[in-house]
Amino acid sequence: MKTLTKTIETLMIVFLLAAVANAAGDAKAGKAIFTQHCANCHMADGTGNPKLAAMMHVTIPHLGSPTVQKQSDAQLEQVVKNGKAKMPPIHGLTDTQVDDVIAYVRTFKK
Repeated sequence: MKTLTKTIETLMIVFLLAAVANAAGDAKAGKAIFTQHCANCHMADGTGNPKLAAMMHVTIPHLGSPTVQKQSDAQLEQVVKNGKAKMPPIHGLTDTQVDDVIAYVRTFKK
């Protein structure tokens, strides 16, 4: 009985770790979504569009900057879904697509 309990505990841990690993998005899929919905303002390399920033009188932070990268995935999700300051929300994305975009944004880390 003790061995069975230990085996079940081990399987549960493995299952939970696999679930957590799968919770992270797919950066490759996120790149396509980013290109379609985000690159006009944030540029393909995440540096921010300087002409748009000047026109809107805003600073668009580099997505690889420590300021952006220190935010949790949950915080970035809120920015994507709800917008921030003059950044509008991105509508029509599934939760999986948002996770994928966040995974792609993480690739910009300096």
